[in-house]
Amino acid sequence: YDEKGSKYLTTMRRLIPVRDDLINLQQEFKFLSDQIGLSSSLQFTGEAAPDAGGVGILKFTLTVSGTPTKLFSFVERLSAFRYLNRIEGVSFNQGSSTGNSEMQIKGAVFFRKNT
Repeated sequence: YDEKGSKYLTTMRRLIPVRDDLINLQQEFKFLSDQIGLSSSLQFTGEAAPDAGGVGILKFTLTVSGTPTKLFSFVERLSAFRYLNRIEGVSFNQGSSTGNSEMQIKGAVFFRKNT
């Protein structure tokens, strides 16, 4: 059991980082949006510390601007982000004749206690 369990534990540690590993989260989201030609801004909106044996959450609002196709591609990439996250809500504002639209994503990234 130890051998099988250690494989899962390694995966969980990659998916759920310690809080300090999230220090570059803003740059990581920017890199993700830049890859497909979107502009983005991130605002942290709250944090809940991990309880005994549990995980904490870092809440955010991420605003991205670009074409509708690229915006929805971004949501797909975010769902495959390297850290475990939850998208809590998405609002979409259709752009003008220029073709640019804006999407606001409210979500959270999970983190664990330092061990």
